[in-house]
Amino acid sequence: KRSFEDELSSSQFAYPIGGCRTDALIKLQYMYLKALEEPNCDAVRLIAMDFSKAFDN
Repeated sequence: KRSFEDELSSSQFAYPIGGCRTDALIKLQYMYLKALEEPNCDAVRLIAMDFSKAFDN
């Protein structure tokens, strides 16, 4: 029997047990630092959006 967590993407940090926003920030930092190590990479663009109030009624 598959669980809810089996259906989540590996980049989902909000719903898995023990997941938190710190994990998401660490992965984000890892991804852009890795991109900057590429020989043909001059810059990395990052857009951050806060949707915390998006579903308030």
